Amino acid sequence: MKIAIVGAGASGIFCATNLDEHFDITIFEAQSAPLKKLLLTGGGRCNFTNLNIDTLPPKDFYPRGAGNLRKPLKRFSAKAIIDFFENRGVKTKVEDEGRVFPVSDKSTTIANALLKNVRQKIVCNSPIVSIKKNGDIFELQPANESPKKFDVVIFAVGGRWFEALKNQLQELEHCFLPEIPSLYALSLDCANLDDWKSGTTIPCATISADFDGKKVSASGALLLTHFGITGPATLKFSAFSAEELYAKNYNSKININFVSIREDKVAEFFKIARQKEPKKLIKNFCPFELPLAFWQSVVEKSEIADTTTYANLSKATEAKITKILTNFECSIIGKSPSKGEFVTCGGVDCKDVDFSSMQSRKVQNLFFLGECLNIDAITGGYNLHSAWTTAHICSEYLNKTYNFKI
Repeated sequence: MKIAIVGAGASGIFCATNLDEHFDITIFEAQSAPLKKLLLTGGGRCNFTNLNIDTLPPKDFYPRGAGNLRKPLKRFSAKAIIDFFENRGVKTKVEDEGRVFPVSDKSTTIANALLKNVRQKIVCNSPIVSIKKNGDIFELQPANESPKKFDVVIFAVGGRWFEALKNQLQELEHCFLPEIPSLYALSLDCANLDDWKSGTTIPCATISADFDGKKVSASGALLLTHFGITGPATLKFSAFSAEELYAKNYNSKININFVSIREDKVAEFFKIARQKEPKKLIKNFCPFELPLAFWQSVVEKSEIADTTTYANLSKATEAKITKILTNFECSIIGKSPSKGEFVTCGGVDCKDVDFSSMQSRKVQNLFFLGECLNIDAITGGYNLHSAWTTAHICSEYLNKTYNFKI
């Protein structure tokens, strides 16, 4: 049986690694080498999964595709992929928020562990530009080559589709959702103000917005930049509101809670400060987990005299500080100017795919894996794990269905 895997990224290579030896497999890759995107993940350290996958609901980290992945993630867990790599000599470690890395802190460790187990031919610089189906046989057209015939085709092309290929799959009754960016920094109108503390890291902030009735919020570390905001909270917010922000052309009002504490609970922190540090100057003592320079800018914005102590802090002035800390209003005026996003949402509609096998519901022996589906996640190893999971389910199905061993 001849199988074509279109895409030598994480899902394509992992699928090939797990397919039985009796298959005749060719992997087509549009770029000059396999696993190029994987080598960049985690800042080149390769955060390849997350322990939260085994304990928390998928909706917490998959803005799109969570419902489809609920059962697959139980079939192929974070523990399963950790065991896979450790059985191939990769020592792993767990860092904050459940993120799992190779001990080497090198993505090449993960890439090499995958590639040394790939027996199949990888043809690089060979994008597939056309697919046709004649009876039970697929005919693929690689760029600058003659057409190739296969019994099974597995698409693992990542988040970007060639338009002609997409059109042909649409003719085969597959629906595509628009490919739009996810996981990106945000430009804000307030970043141009003199008191904007660019370069400041806020330990735990919450960004929230109301998109015509749909409320989105995200918490985590926040980095103030010369153009606006980035960091885990921003990336998570952009992922969960990717479609809404795209529809509004990246112009929308947001609120930032710099302490991730409810407004009605902030008073308790000031009460403790009055009792324990009554003589301390407001500007020199911050009762919250915030950088002092940032706190001093909040105090200055609240028009508090430099000589004011906690004993002399009025309720009216406290209310001013509280509003800035918990309900800072500003506007998104665009995506990050760095264009650094490399995750997209959109792609093949998940309803067209059977997630018990990853096979198309429209065409037999046609499969879709990873990010080419309308699946995407926040940062933390979740995107790679969905690639491993969908690839594992596909290979497991093909091994079981076409077991020719005597």
